Amino acid sequence: MDILKFLGQVIAYGGGAVVIAYMVFIFLGKKAVEDWFGKRMEAYKNAQAQILEEYKYKINALFNRVTKIHEKEFDVLPLAWEKLQIALRQVRQLASPVQYYPDFSFMSETELDEFIETTKLRKHEIEKLRIAPDKNEYYKKVIFWYETYEAKEKIKDLHNFLLLNKIFFSKDLFEEFGKVDQLLFNMISNMEVNRKSNNETTVLGLWKQLNSQVMDMSGKIEEIVQARLHYNDA
Repeated sequence: MDILKFLGQVIAYGGGAVVIAYMVFIFLGKKAVEDWFGKRMEAYKNAQAQILEEYKYKINALFNRVTKIHEKEFDVLPLAWEKLQIALRQVRQLASPVQYYPDFSFMSETELDEFIETTKLRKHEIEKLRIAPDKNEYYKKVIFWYETYEAKEKIKDLHNFLLLNKIFFSKDLFEEFGKVDQLLFNMISNMEVNRKSNNETTVLGLWKQLNSQVMDMSGKIEEIVQARLHYNDA
């Protein structure tokens, strides 16, 4: 308060900025002025350092979240690609016009028993197989539904994985995965309908669609996944 009063008197008598600064220096002394400005400067530095630390904390927290998201993405994308390939392989095998089945015509009773020990068929189906007039035809009809179920399970596994990990997919990549997922499911449904109606022409059409449209989609997904994982940089 004494300093302010003194400065007020100097100003009242017409003292300029230089005069005021000089009078303050004389009135307080060099050491007192240096101490006063030093304290003000130290307080200013402390305030700035605190603000800087707050910004560092916010930036580090944001960086950590982004890093964790990308780390999760590196885990999720290869798994999604693997599940897609497994589902695609199952559907390709089911839709292929060339199928491989055991030939029961040349099996002895012992060989048939050995085969039955490893088959997916249930007990009542095995009994029907044993007495079927045409064992080959009966087995083809029955095993188709087991293979269809397995393919649908693989597609469902892919579908659920995509939904559970959607937040780790870029929008374009999730859409591409979703397109293939839906197309594979539709193809399985069509195969079931065609098998019931014995429409071999439509089955061949599905096989061609699988080897063109679906494979093109799979190739596009591969490119996006590699870009997201920085495959070329590696």
